[in-house]
Amino acid sequence: MKIFLECWWFGKRTICLEVNNVTPDTTINDLLIKYFKEVIYPSNKNTDINFALSKMNLCGNNNFIYDKSKKLSFYNIQDNSAFTVLAGFNY
Repeated sequence: MKIFLECWWFGKRTICLEVNNVTPDTTINDLLIKYFKEVIYPSNKNTDINFALSKMNLCGNNNFIYDKSKKLSFYNIQDNSAFTVLAGFNY
């Protein structure tokens, strides 16, 4: 399954990370770690993963914030779903 992790800046999509080979057993936290490793860390190598993850969330339709510990199957997430990555820091 494929998932898209997006970042928006003033109503404009600035990042769209395509994550392939996602399974229903993937957790929201797993997706955030993938985003950190592929987007945040390469742009700012001084960012600590534990600091970043504590300030990150995934947001879906109607501004729903997903629980990081839950699996995608818990939310019945389908192939080609897109999420907004929220981060309480600049990167």
